[in-house]
Amino acid sequence: LVHPSLDASRAAEQAAALGCVALHPFHSQATPALVDRVHGLAMSVVVWTVNDEKDLATVAAAGADVVISDRVADTLAALGR
Repeated sequence: LVHPSLDASRAAEQAAALGCVALHPFHSQATPALVDRVHGLAMSVVVWTVNDEKDLATVAAAGADVVISDRVADTLAALGR
């Protein structure tokens, strides 16, 4: 889990060095550049906690692999699932 006050890019490098398979940044940190970097390190991007439809669209467009939300039904509906 990457706290919003921490550098998510640095956390990605540290996670990769530790052999982690995923990085869990806060949704506001999940930029396309971060997602590309994390994928380049052979890890998945699992964002948390996405409860707003606009934030969901942003992380989906960035390429996040997994979304953690308190509003599961709304999230699935927004994603067409």
